[in-house]
Amino acid sequence: MPSSRALLAVAVAVLATAATGCGSDEQVVRIGVLADCQGALRGFEDAQFAGAELPFLRRGADLVGTSPSGGVSSIEVDGRRVELVRGCQETGEHTVYIEEARRLLENEHVDVVVGGSSVVSRDLAHRYPRAVFVSTFWDEQEITLRRPAANLFRFSPDYAQREAGLGAYAYHQLGWRRAAIVAGDQTAGWGGAAAFTAEFCALGGKIVATAYRSPYTGTPDTVARALAARPDGVATFLNFLDDPARILSSLASRLGDARRLLVWSTNLEDAALLGTLGGKLDGVVGTTWLPASPASSVLRDYRRGWRAAFPGLPAPLADQSAVIGYYNSVEATLTALERVHSTDVGAGLSAELRRLRLDLPDGSVSLDRNRQAVRDGYLSRVVVAGGKPALEPVRVVHRVDQSFAGLLSSAPPPGPGTQPCRRALPPAWAR
Repeated sequence: MPSSRALLAVAVAVLATAATGCGSDEQVVRIGVLADCQGALRGFEDAQFAGAELPFLRRGADLVGTSPSGGVSSIEVDGRRVELVRGCQETGEHTVYIEEARRLLENEHVDVVVGGSSVVSRDLAHRYPRAVFVSTFWDEQEITLRRPAANLFRFSPDYAQREAGLGAYAYHQLGWRRAAIVAGDQTAGWGGAAAFTAEFCALGGKIVATAYRSPYTGTPDTVARALAARPDGVATFLNFLDDPARILSSLASRLGDARRLLVWSTNLEDAALLGTLGGKLDGVVGTTWLPASPASSVLRDYRRGWRAAFPGLPAPLADQSAVIGYYNSVEATLTALERVHSTDVGAGLSAELRRLRLDLPDGSVSLDRNRQAVRDGYLSRVVVAGGKPALEPVRVVHRVDQSFAGLLSSAPPPGPGTQPCRRALPPAWAR
């Protein structure tokens, strides 16, 4: 007769087999989302999670708590249960991203990592080739342009792409031939300056001065250095670390003509900066993340969905590029997953992401061979009526590719003065 211990072992084995069999047909796909829970962008945490969760809510999920940081319930996509797993990053602190991304991959066993921390996301994607990485931010070219990872995708334009059309506008519409640049001395400023230099100089313009402002060292006055070269106008690429309100106010006053100053999208999506400067930027043209023309049906639908799902969050947050990037990334992932019929979800998802062409709140997006967004850009003008600034459309810059038709791909990665000023065949949108 078998012993009681032997009978117990058999019973445990049977139960384990039964437990394995139950639900074995169900596939679970886990999407890890890294939002800015600390650091300079920590105020965007709830808004970024909201952007990532909205595609889930539209497919039947429910909010778990009273705020986006509480998460959402799972959904079913083509017979698979899909879960969203939350994580934290700190933009600019690469070690935080690495630790959290590894936690999601190794402990939470996510299949997809949504978020981004500069070129580190590309390097981590190389180390985890079976996972899918979707970068949310507009960071530097390096993420996708050089040594790209086959499993990393970005549906947001990079720093340089966001400035497409600005150099051509200066050359053709404003009549500039000698331009100065004032930019932040970091990746954002270098990328913006490289894009403007490539496009403006390809048409025959000349960069007579480039003044970089460092928030960490006592650099001389950038405004004086830029104006000392007597340019026709000044193009600016300043972020919140660069004291943009003071510099733009000084430039506007000393140039004395809105046609002699250009700004970029980082400044024009900052409502506080526009409110502070008031009429000083009246008539100034810059690039914008969203078109200033009447909203498309996709953008209107996105805004309605945001207001309905997250009434406790300020509605203008939905339009911020640091938020829309999360919506776009998760919407693209779920759309691609709906088209995956292979049992190998990772390979199938990568294949479908490569083929996607989506109408997103900021426009129609497809991916190039490096899996980087190709998207329209927008030029807008500041108009002030009754003391209140608003934006009006100037131009749509169609189908901007990351390399600027090759002007940037052969150059070294953007840095202080790395982009040569030389005449060349300009991109189609600049001719």
